Parts: sequence; C-alpha cells; structure tokens
Amino acid sequence: MISEWVCLEHAGFARRKAESWWAIRCELEVPSSVDDALHVANVIAIPRSITAVKEGKFWRIVEAEIEEIPDASLIEFDVFQEEEMPF
Repeated sequence: MISEWVCLEHAGFARRKAESWWAIRCELEVPSSVDDALHVANVIAIPRSITAVKEGKFWRIVEAEIEEIPDASLIEFDVFQEEEMPF
C-alpha cells in the first residue's frame, strides 16, 4: 500500500498541493478541513492506477490515472458513521 498526504488544513505549499490534488478529483470547492472533505468523500474520483517512485525509505506518487469525476449532486452526507471512521 502507498499513501499520499493531502494537507487540506495546512497553509503555503502543502495547501496549494492539496488544492491541486482536489481539483483533479472533485468538482466541488476545496474544503478547509478533513471533516468537510469526509462529508463529500463519495464524490471524489478514485485513481484507476498510480505510478510511484521510491525516494529513500518512502514512496512518492508521481502520476495518477483518475477515474471519471463523480457528479457532485450525488453527495451523500454522513458518508461515515462515527464508529466507522477510518482513523
């Protein structure tokens, strides 16, 4: 498994990178918090494939082929129940 950090709650370079990541995957405005992002998780496009390179002991995603962006009108609020939160 390879993870990718999307720093929605940061400023500067990390926030700009998160905004770019979001714009490729969702037609909604970039949220300001992870909680807000989780509420619209079902309309974020998922990657079909990724290309990653190892840099030291970590992997960096350098390319992602993205599925079709879901229609934002399909938002289902409360995507996760509190006991189902993945963290």
